This record gives sequence, structure tokens and C-alpha cells, in this order.
Amino acid sequence: MLQENAALCDQITFLQDKILYIKEENNFLSRKLKHIEFTKNAGGNECSSYDNNLRKLPAKRKIPVQSTQETVLKSPVKLKKPATKNVKKKQMLTVSEEACGQLIFPITLSDHLTIQCLGEVVTDRSTFHTDDMIYPVGYISTKIYGSVHNPKLKCLYTCKIIDGCLFPRFEISSEDGLVFMGSTPDECHQKLLSLINENYSAKVVNDAINCGSDFFGLSNTTVHYLILSLPGVSKCVKYSFKKFNEKIAVKDDVLIKDDIEACVNYSALLKVLPESFNREHYVTDAWLSG
Repeated sequence: MLQENAALCDQITFLQDKILYIKEENNFLSRKLKHIEFTKNAGGNECSSYDNNLRKLPAKRKIPVQSTQETVLKSPVKLKKPATKNVKKKQMLTVSEEACGQLIFPITLSDHLTIQCLGEVVTDRSTFHTDDMIYPVGYISTKIYGSVHNPKLKCLYTCKIIDGCLFPRFEISSEDGLVFMGSTPDECHQKLLSLINENYSAKVVNDAINCGSDFFGLSNTTVHYLILSLPGVSKCVKYSFKKFNEKIAVKDDVLIKDDIEACVNYSALLKVLPESFNREHYVTDAWLSG
């Protein structure tokens, strides 16, 4: 009788361990499937911290083998990654996180672009996103670029996205007191470039180029991916989830280094500035409002 009770206890322990392992394996496969679906819709790039957690397979438990019944547990099925086209990829920077998974701000992406805050996605107004861009309210970035008073000198610009009720409002403010506002990033950025051209009495930068999102940092690959990870993105009905590698490959082909980069990069701006600078021009209030 005692031997039968001991055998039953061993059998129960064996079955409990087996059920627990199968549950862990099922949870792992479920998380992996959700991750694959998200990366397929959101662009194919993987968030490092989340991806690392997925790569940790559930530890296989040591299950006692019964003498009357031999049980073989199969290892988790290895999911094959979908084949990707041979396109040029742009690496995303590793972003620091706290132990709880919260991002650590500010996020320095380069020596001239820093993200101070990602903001919040507006889900109840479709005007706060387009088919390829999302404009979270409260987004703040800082940018090093040439001063409008003397473009050969560095100036710190703060870029913000503000809730304008029906539409988002975009703002670029300089550390020397100038504020440029517009209904799009391109509009307020073009005002900044136009004022630089006016102070030089020459078109030293192309103010007709639409690269305001680059100046704000919104088109940066890392920033774009972080915005896609914000709550509420799935409710942006007009936004089309595109693969980052395909989008970047097309953009790289279109870039004209000497033209576009001078509009957003301080070092490139210095290369196109003429030697002489007309200091007799002054900033007017017409540029301070959108």
C-alpha cells in the first residue's frame, strides 16, 4: 500500500512539472508570435530590450522519468524569420532604459540632436498624424544649428509640438529669443532658413526644401521607432506602418548632400556660407508668428 501511494505521488509530481513546462513553452511561443506580427506591421526593426527578453527560452525542467513510461519533451519550435529583401539598412542607436523599462531622458542621438521628451500620441483627432508621420503632443527636441544673427556661430534651438486644439502647432525657438511657428514642421523650419538667407542677402540655403521633420528629429529612425512604441499608436487610423529599411533606402537615394544637409546640419551649413556677412539686417516681428 505504501509503495502504491509513493508511486502515485511520483506520478503526480511528474505530471505537474510537465504541465508547468508546457505552459511556459506556450507563453513563450505566444509572445514570439505577437512580436513577429508587430515587427511585420511596424517596420521589421526590433526593439532591443523587448527582443532580448523574447530570446530567453523557458528553462527546461528536469522531469523524473518513470520506469513504466518514458516521456520525451520536445524543445520549442524554432520560428523562421521572414525573408527580407536585400536593401540598405540604417542602424538604430541603443537607447538607455531604467530597470522598469522606462526610457531615460534626455536621449542624445548625435552631437547636434537631443530628444528631451517623446510626448503623448493624440488618438481622438486624426489631424495629429499622417500616413507616414505621427506628431505626439509634448514632443521636445533640441538642435544645434547656425544663429540667424550670424549663421557662423552655433545656436541651440528647441523644437516643440504643441496642442493647437484642432491641429498640432510646431514651434522652433532659439536661445537668443527668436520663435518660429507653423502648422507643419516644414513651415516653421522654412521661416528659419528664409531669415538666414535674408541676413546674407543671398540664398545660401535652399529654404524651399521640405526637411522640417529632419530638423525636429521626427524622421530619425530611432525617434520614429520610439514614437511607434508609445501607447495609442494603433488608433492612428491614417498612419501606414511601413518597413523602416525600405523607407530609409529610398530616402538615401534621394538625398543631395550639399543641399539638404546644409538645411539641417550645422557643419554642412558652414561649408556653404559665403565669406562676407551683411550685419545691417535686423530681425522683424513678422517672423515670430505663424
